[in-house]
Amino acid sequence: MPRFKELLQYKEQFGDTEVPKYYKPFPKLGPWKRSQRTMYKSGTIPQERVDMLNEVGFRLEWIHQDQKWDMRYAELQEFKKEFGHWIVPQNYERNKKLGTWVIHQRRQLKSRQLRHDRFQKLDEIGFVWNGPNTGRKKFLVPVSGLNLGQTDANGIKVCAEDGTAKSTVDNTDEKVEETPD
Repeated sequence: MPRFKELLQYKEQFGDTEVPKYYKPFPKLGPWKRSQRTMYKSGTIPQERVDMLNEVGFRLEWIHQDQKWDMRYAELQEFKKEFGHWIVPQNYERNKKLGTWVIHQRRQLKSRQLRHDRFQKLDEIGFVWNGPNTGRKKFLVPVSGLNLGQTDANGIKVCAEDGTAKSTVDNTDEKVEETPD
């Protein structure tokens, strides 16, 4: 099964099996994912395949968009508990989809497409709406001698496995003070 092998490669890279609808490296994988769920819903998928998919953590049931949003919201709160701030790196190694989701929320607000209930929910917890890269250059700042979860002298908590922290620097290359909440 070539798609199953692609699914395993996707999982190895991203840590989950939530393949997007269109995924450029494996363009047939998104439609295949959908067909597996359709066959499961109709009861036509072989049990052997169900077992294989379950074994790798593939979710055969459909998730409603609201459930998916609530799941990311909970992940954001966990990130805040661990690191003390809402600045999720776009390519956060442990959960790349969370970084992408955070950016998506900001873009939706900017384009006035973010639902009001979601805006309120994020705003109530102190979500940083302008993000760390608004009008500034982004850098991965090495934080020497610190491990994941430790805080540097500027209060930036290390949130990458390689010992770096996402930070912003203005055009004069001076560190910009970031507020944790």
